[in-house]
Amino acid sequence: MGLFDRTLLALYSLVISLCLLVGLFIFFGWTTPLDFLTGQIADKNARLFYVLFTAIFFMAGLRFFWLSVKRKKMESATGQQSVVHENEHGQVRIALKAIENLVEKEVSQTPGIREVKPGIIYENGEIIINVNVTVTPDVKIPELSEHLQAKIRDRVLEVTGVQVESIWVAIDNITAAKPRVE
Repeated sequence: MGLFDRTLLALYSLVISLCLLVGLFIFFGWTTPLDFLTGQIADKNARLFYVLFTAIFFMAGLRFFWLSVKRKKMESATGQQSVVHENEHGQVRIALKAIENLVEKEVSQTPGIREVKPGIIYENGEIIINVNVTVTPDVKIPELSEHLQAKIRDRVLEVTGVQVESIWVAIDNITAAKPRVE
C-alpha cells in the first residue's frame, strides 16, 4: 500500500472512529447536542443492538487506524525480512539472507581471509552490512578492509541493484591456523 493510500485510510478510519465514538456516547445517555436522535431509540433491545453495532465498528476503525500508521516489516514469500527494490516494472523483494550469503561468498574468496560472519541490517530503506572476519597475519588490515568494502558495495549493487549505505568490517582474529576440512 502506497503512502497516499495509507494516509487516506488513516484519515478515513480516524474520522469514522470518532463519529462512532460520539455515537456510542449518545447511546449511553449523552443527549445534550443530539436530543432528537436518542429520543427515536426508545426500545431497549434496539438500543442494545445499536450500542453493540457502534462499539464493534469503533473497534474495527481503531484497528484500521493502527494498521495504517504501524510500520510493517517487509517480508519475502518465505517470511524472511527483505529489501524491496522498485523499478518501472514493479517490485523485487530480496531476502536479507540472500544478500548475507552473497557477501559471505564474495569475502571468503578474498586472499588472506580465513573466516567470514556477515550480518545485514535493513532500516529506513537503508542497508548496513557488518562483516566480521578472521585474517592471516600476512595481510595489511587497512588495505584489506578498504578492498572488502569496495568489493562488497560493488557486488551487492551489481547483483541486487540495491545501494549499500555503509559497510563495517571488524577483524575478529588474526590466525595462521588452516581451517579444518570436514
